[in-house]
Amino acid sequence: IGWLVRINDEESTLSDLQKKNERGAIHLRIKEVPTVLAKLERINRLILDFTDKVVLPTWLDKLDIGDLSISGKMTEEEKAEIQKRFPKAVINNR
Repeated sequence: IGWLVRINDEESTLSDLQKKNERGAIHLRIKEVPTVLAKLERINRLILDFTDKVVLPTWLDKLDIGDLSISGKMTEEEKAEIQKRFPKAVINNR
């Protein structure tokens, strides 16, 4: 039964994200990037507001993202690496 609840939660989360995407933007305040984002074909605008250190999974590089904004704690070296991976991203170090 536990896995059924998890599947329904993920489907519900995916549905919510799709609706936000259709309205223009997905804005997430997070500790880590949710894997359910990988199920979206295209993300119009993604705003990731990390509550602590910025950690971006490698699968995020493969997503079709229109506008990307990232904020959270990071070193200058980490910021430069993120900028290489996502050249059009707006990055804010806190």
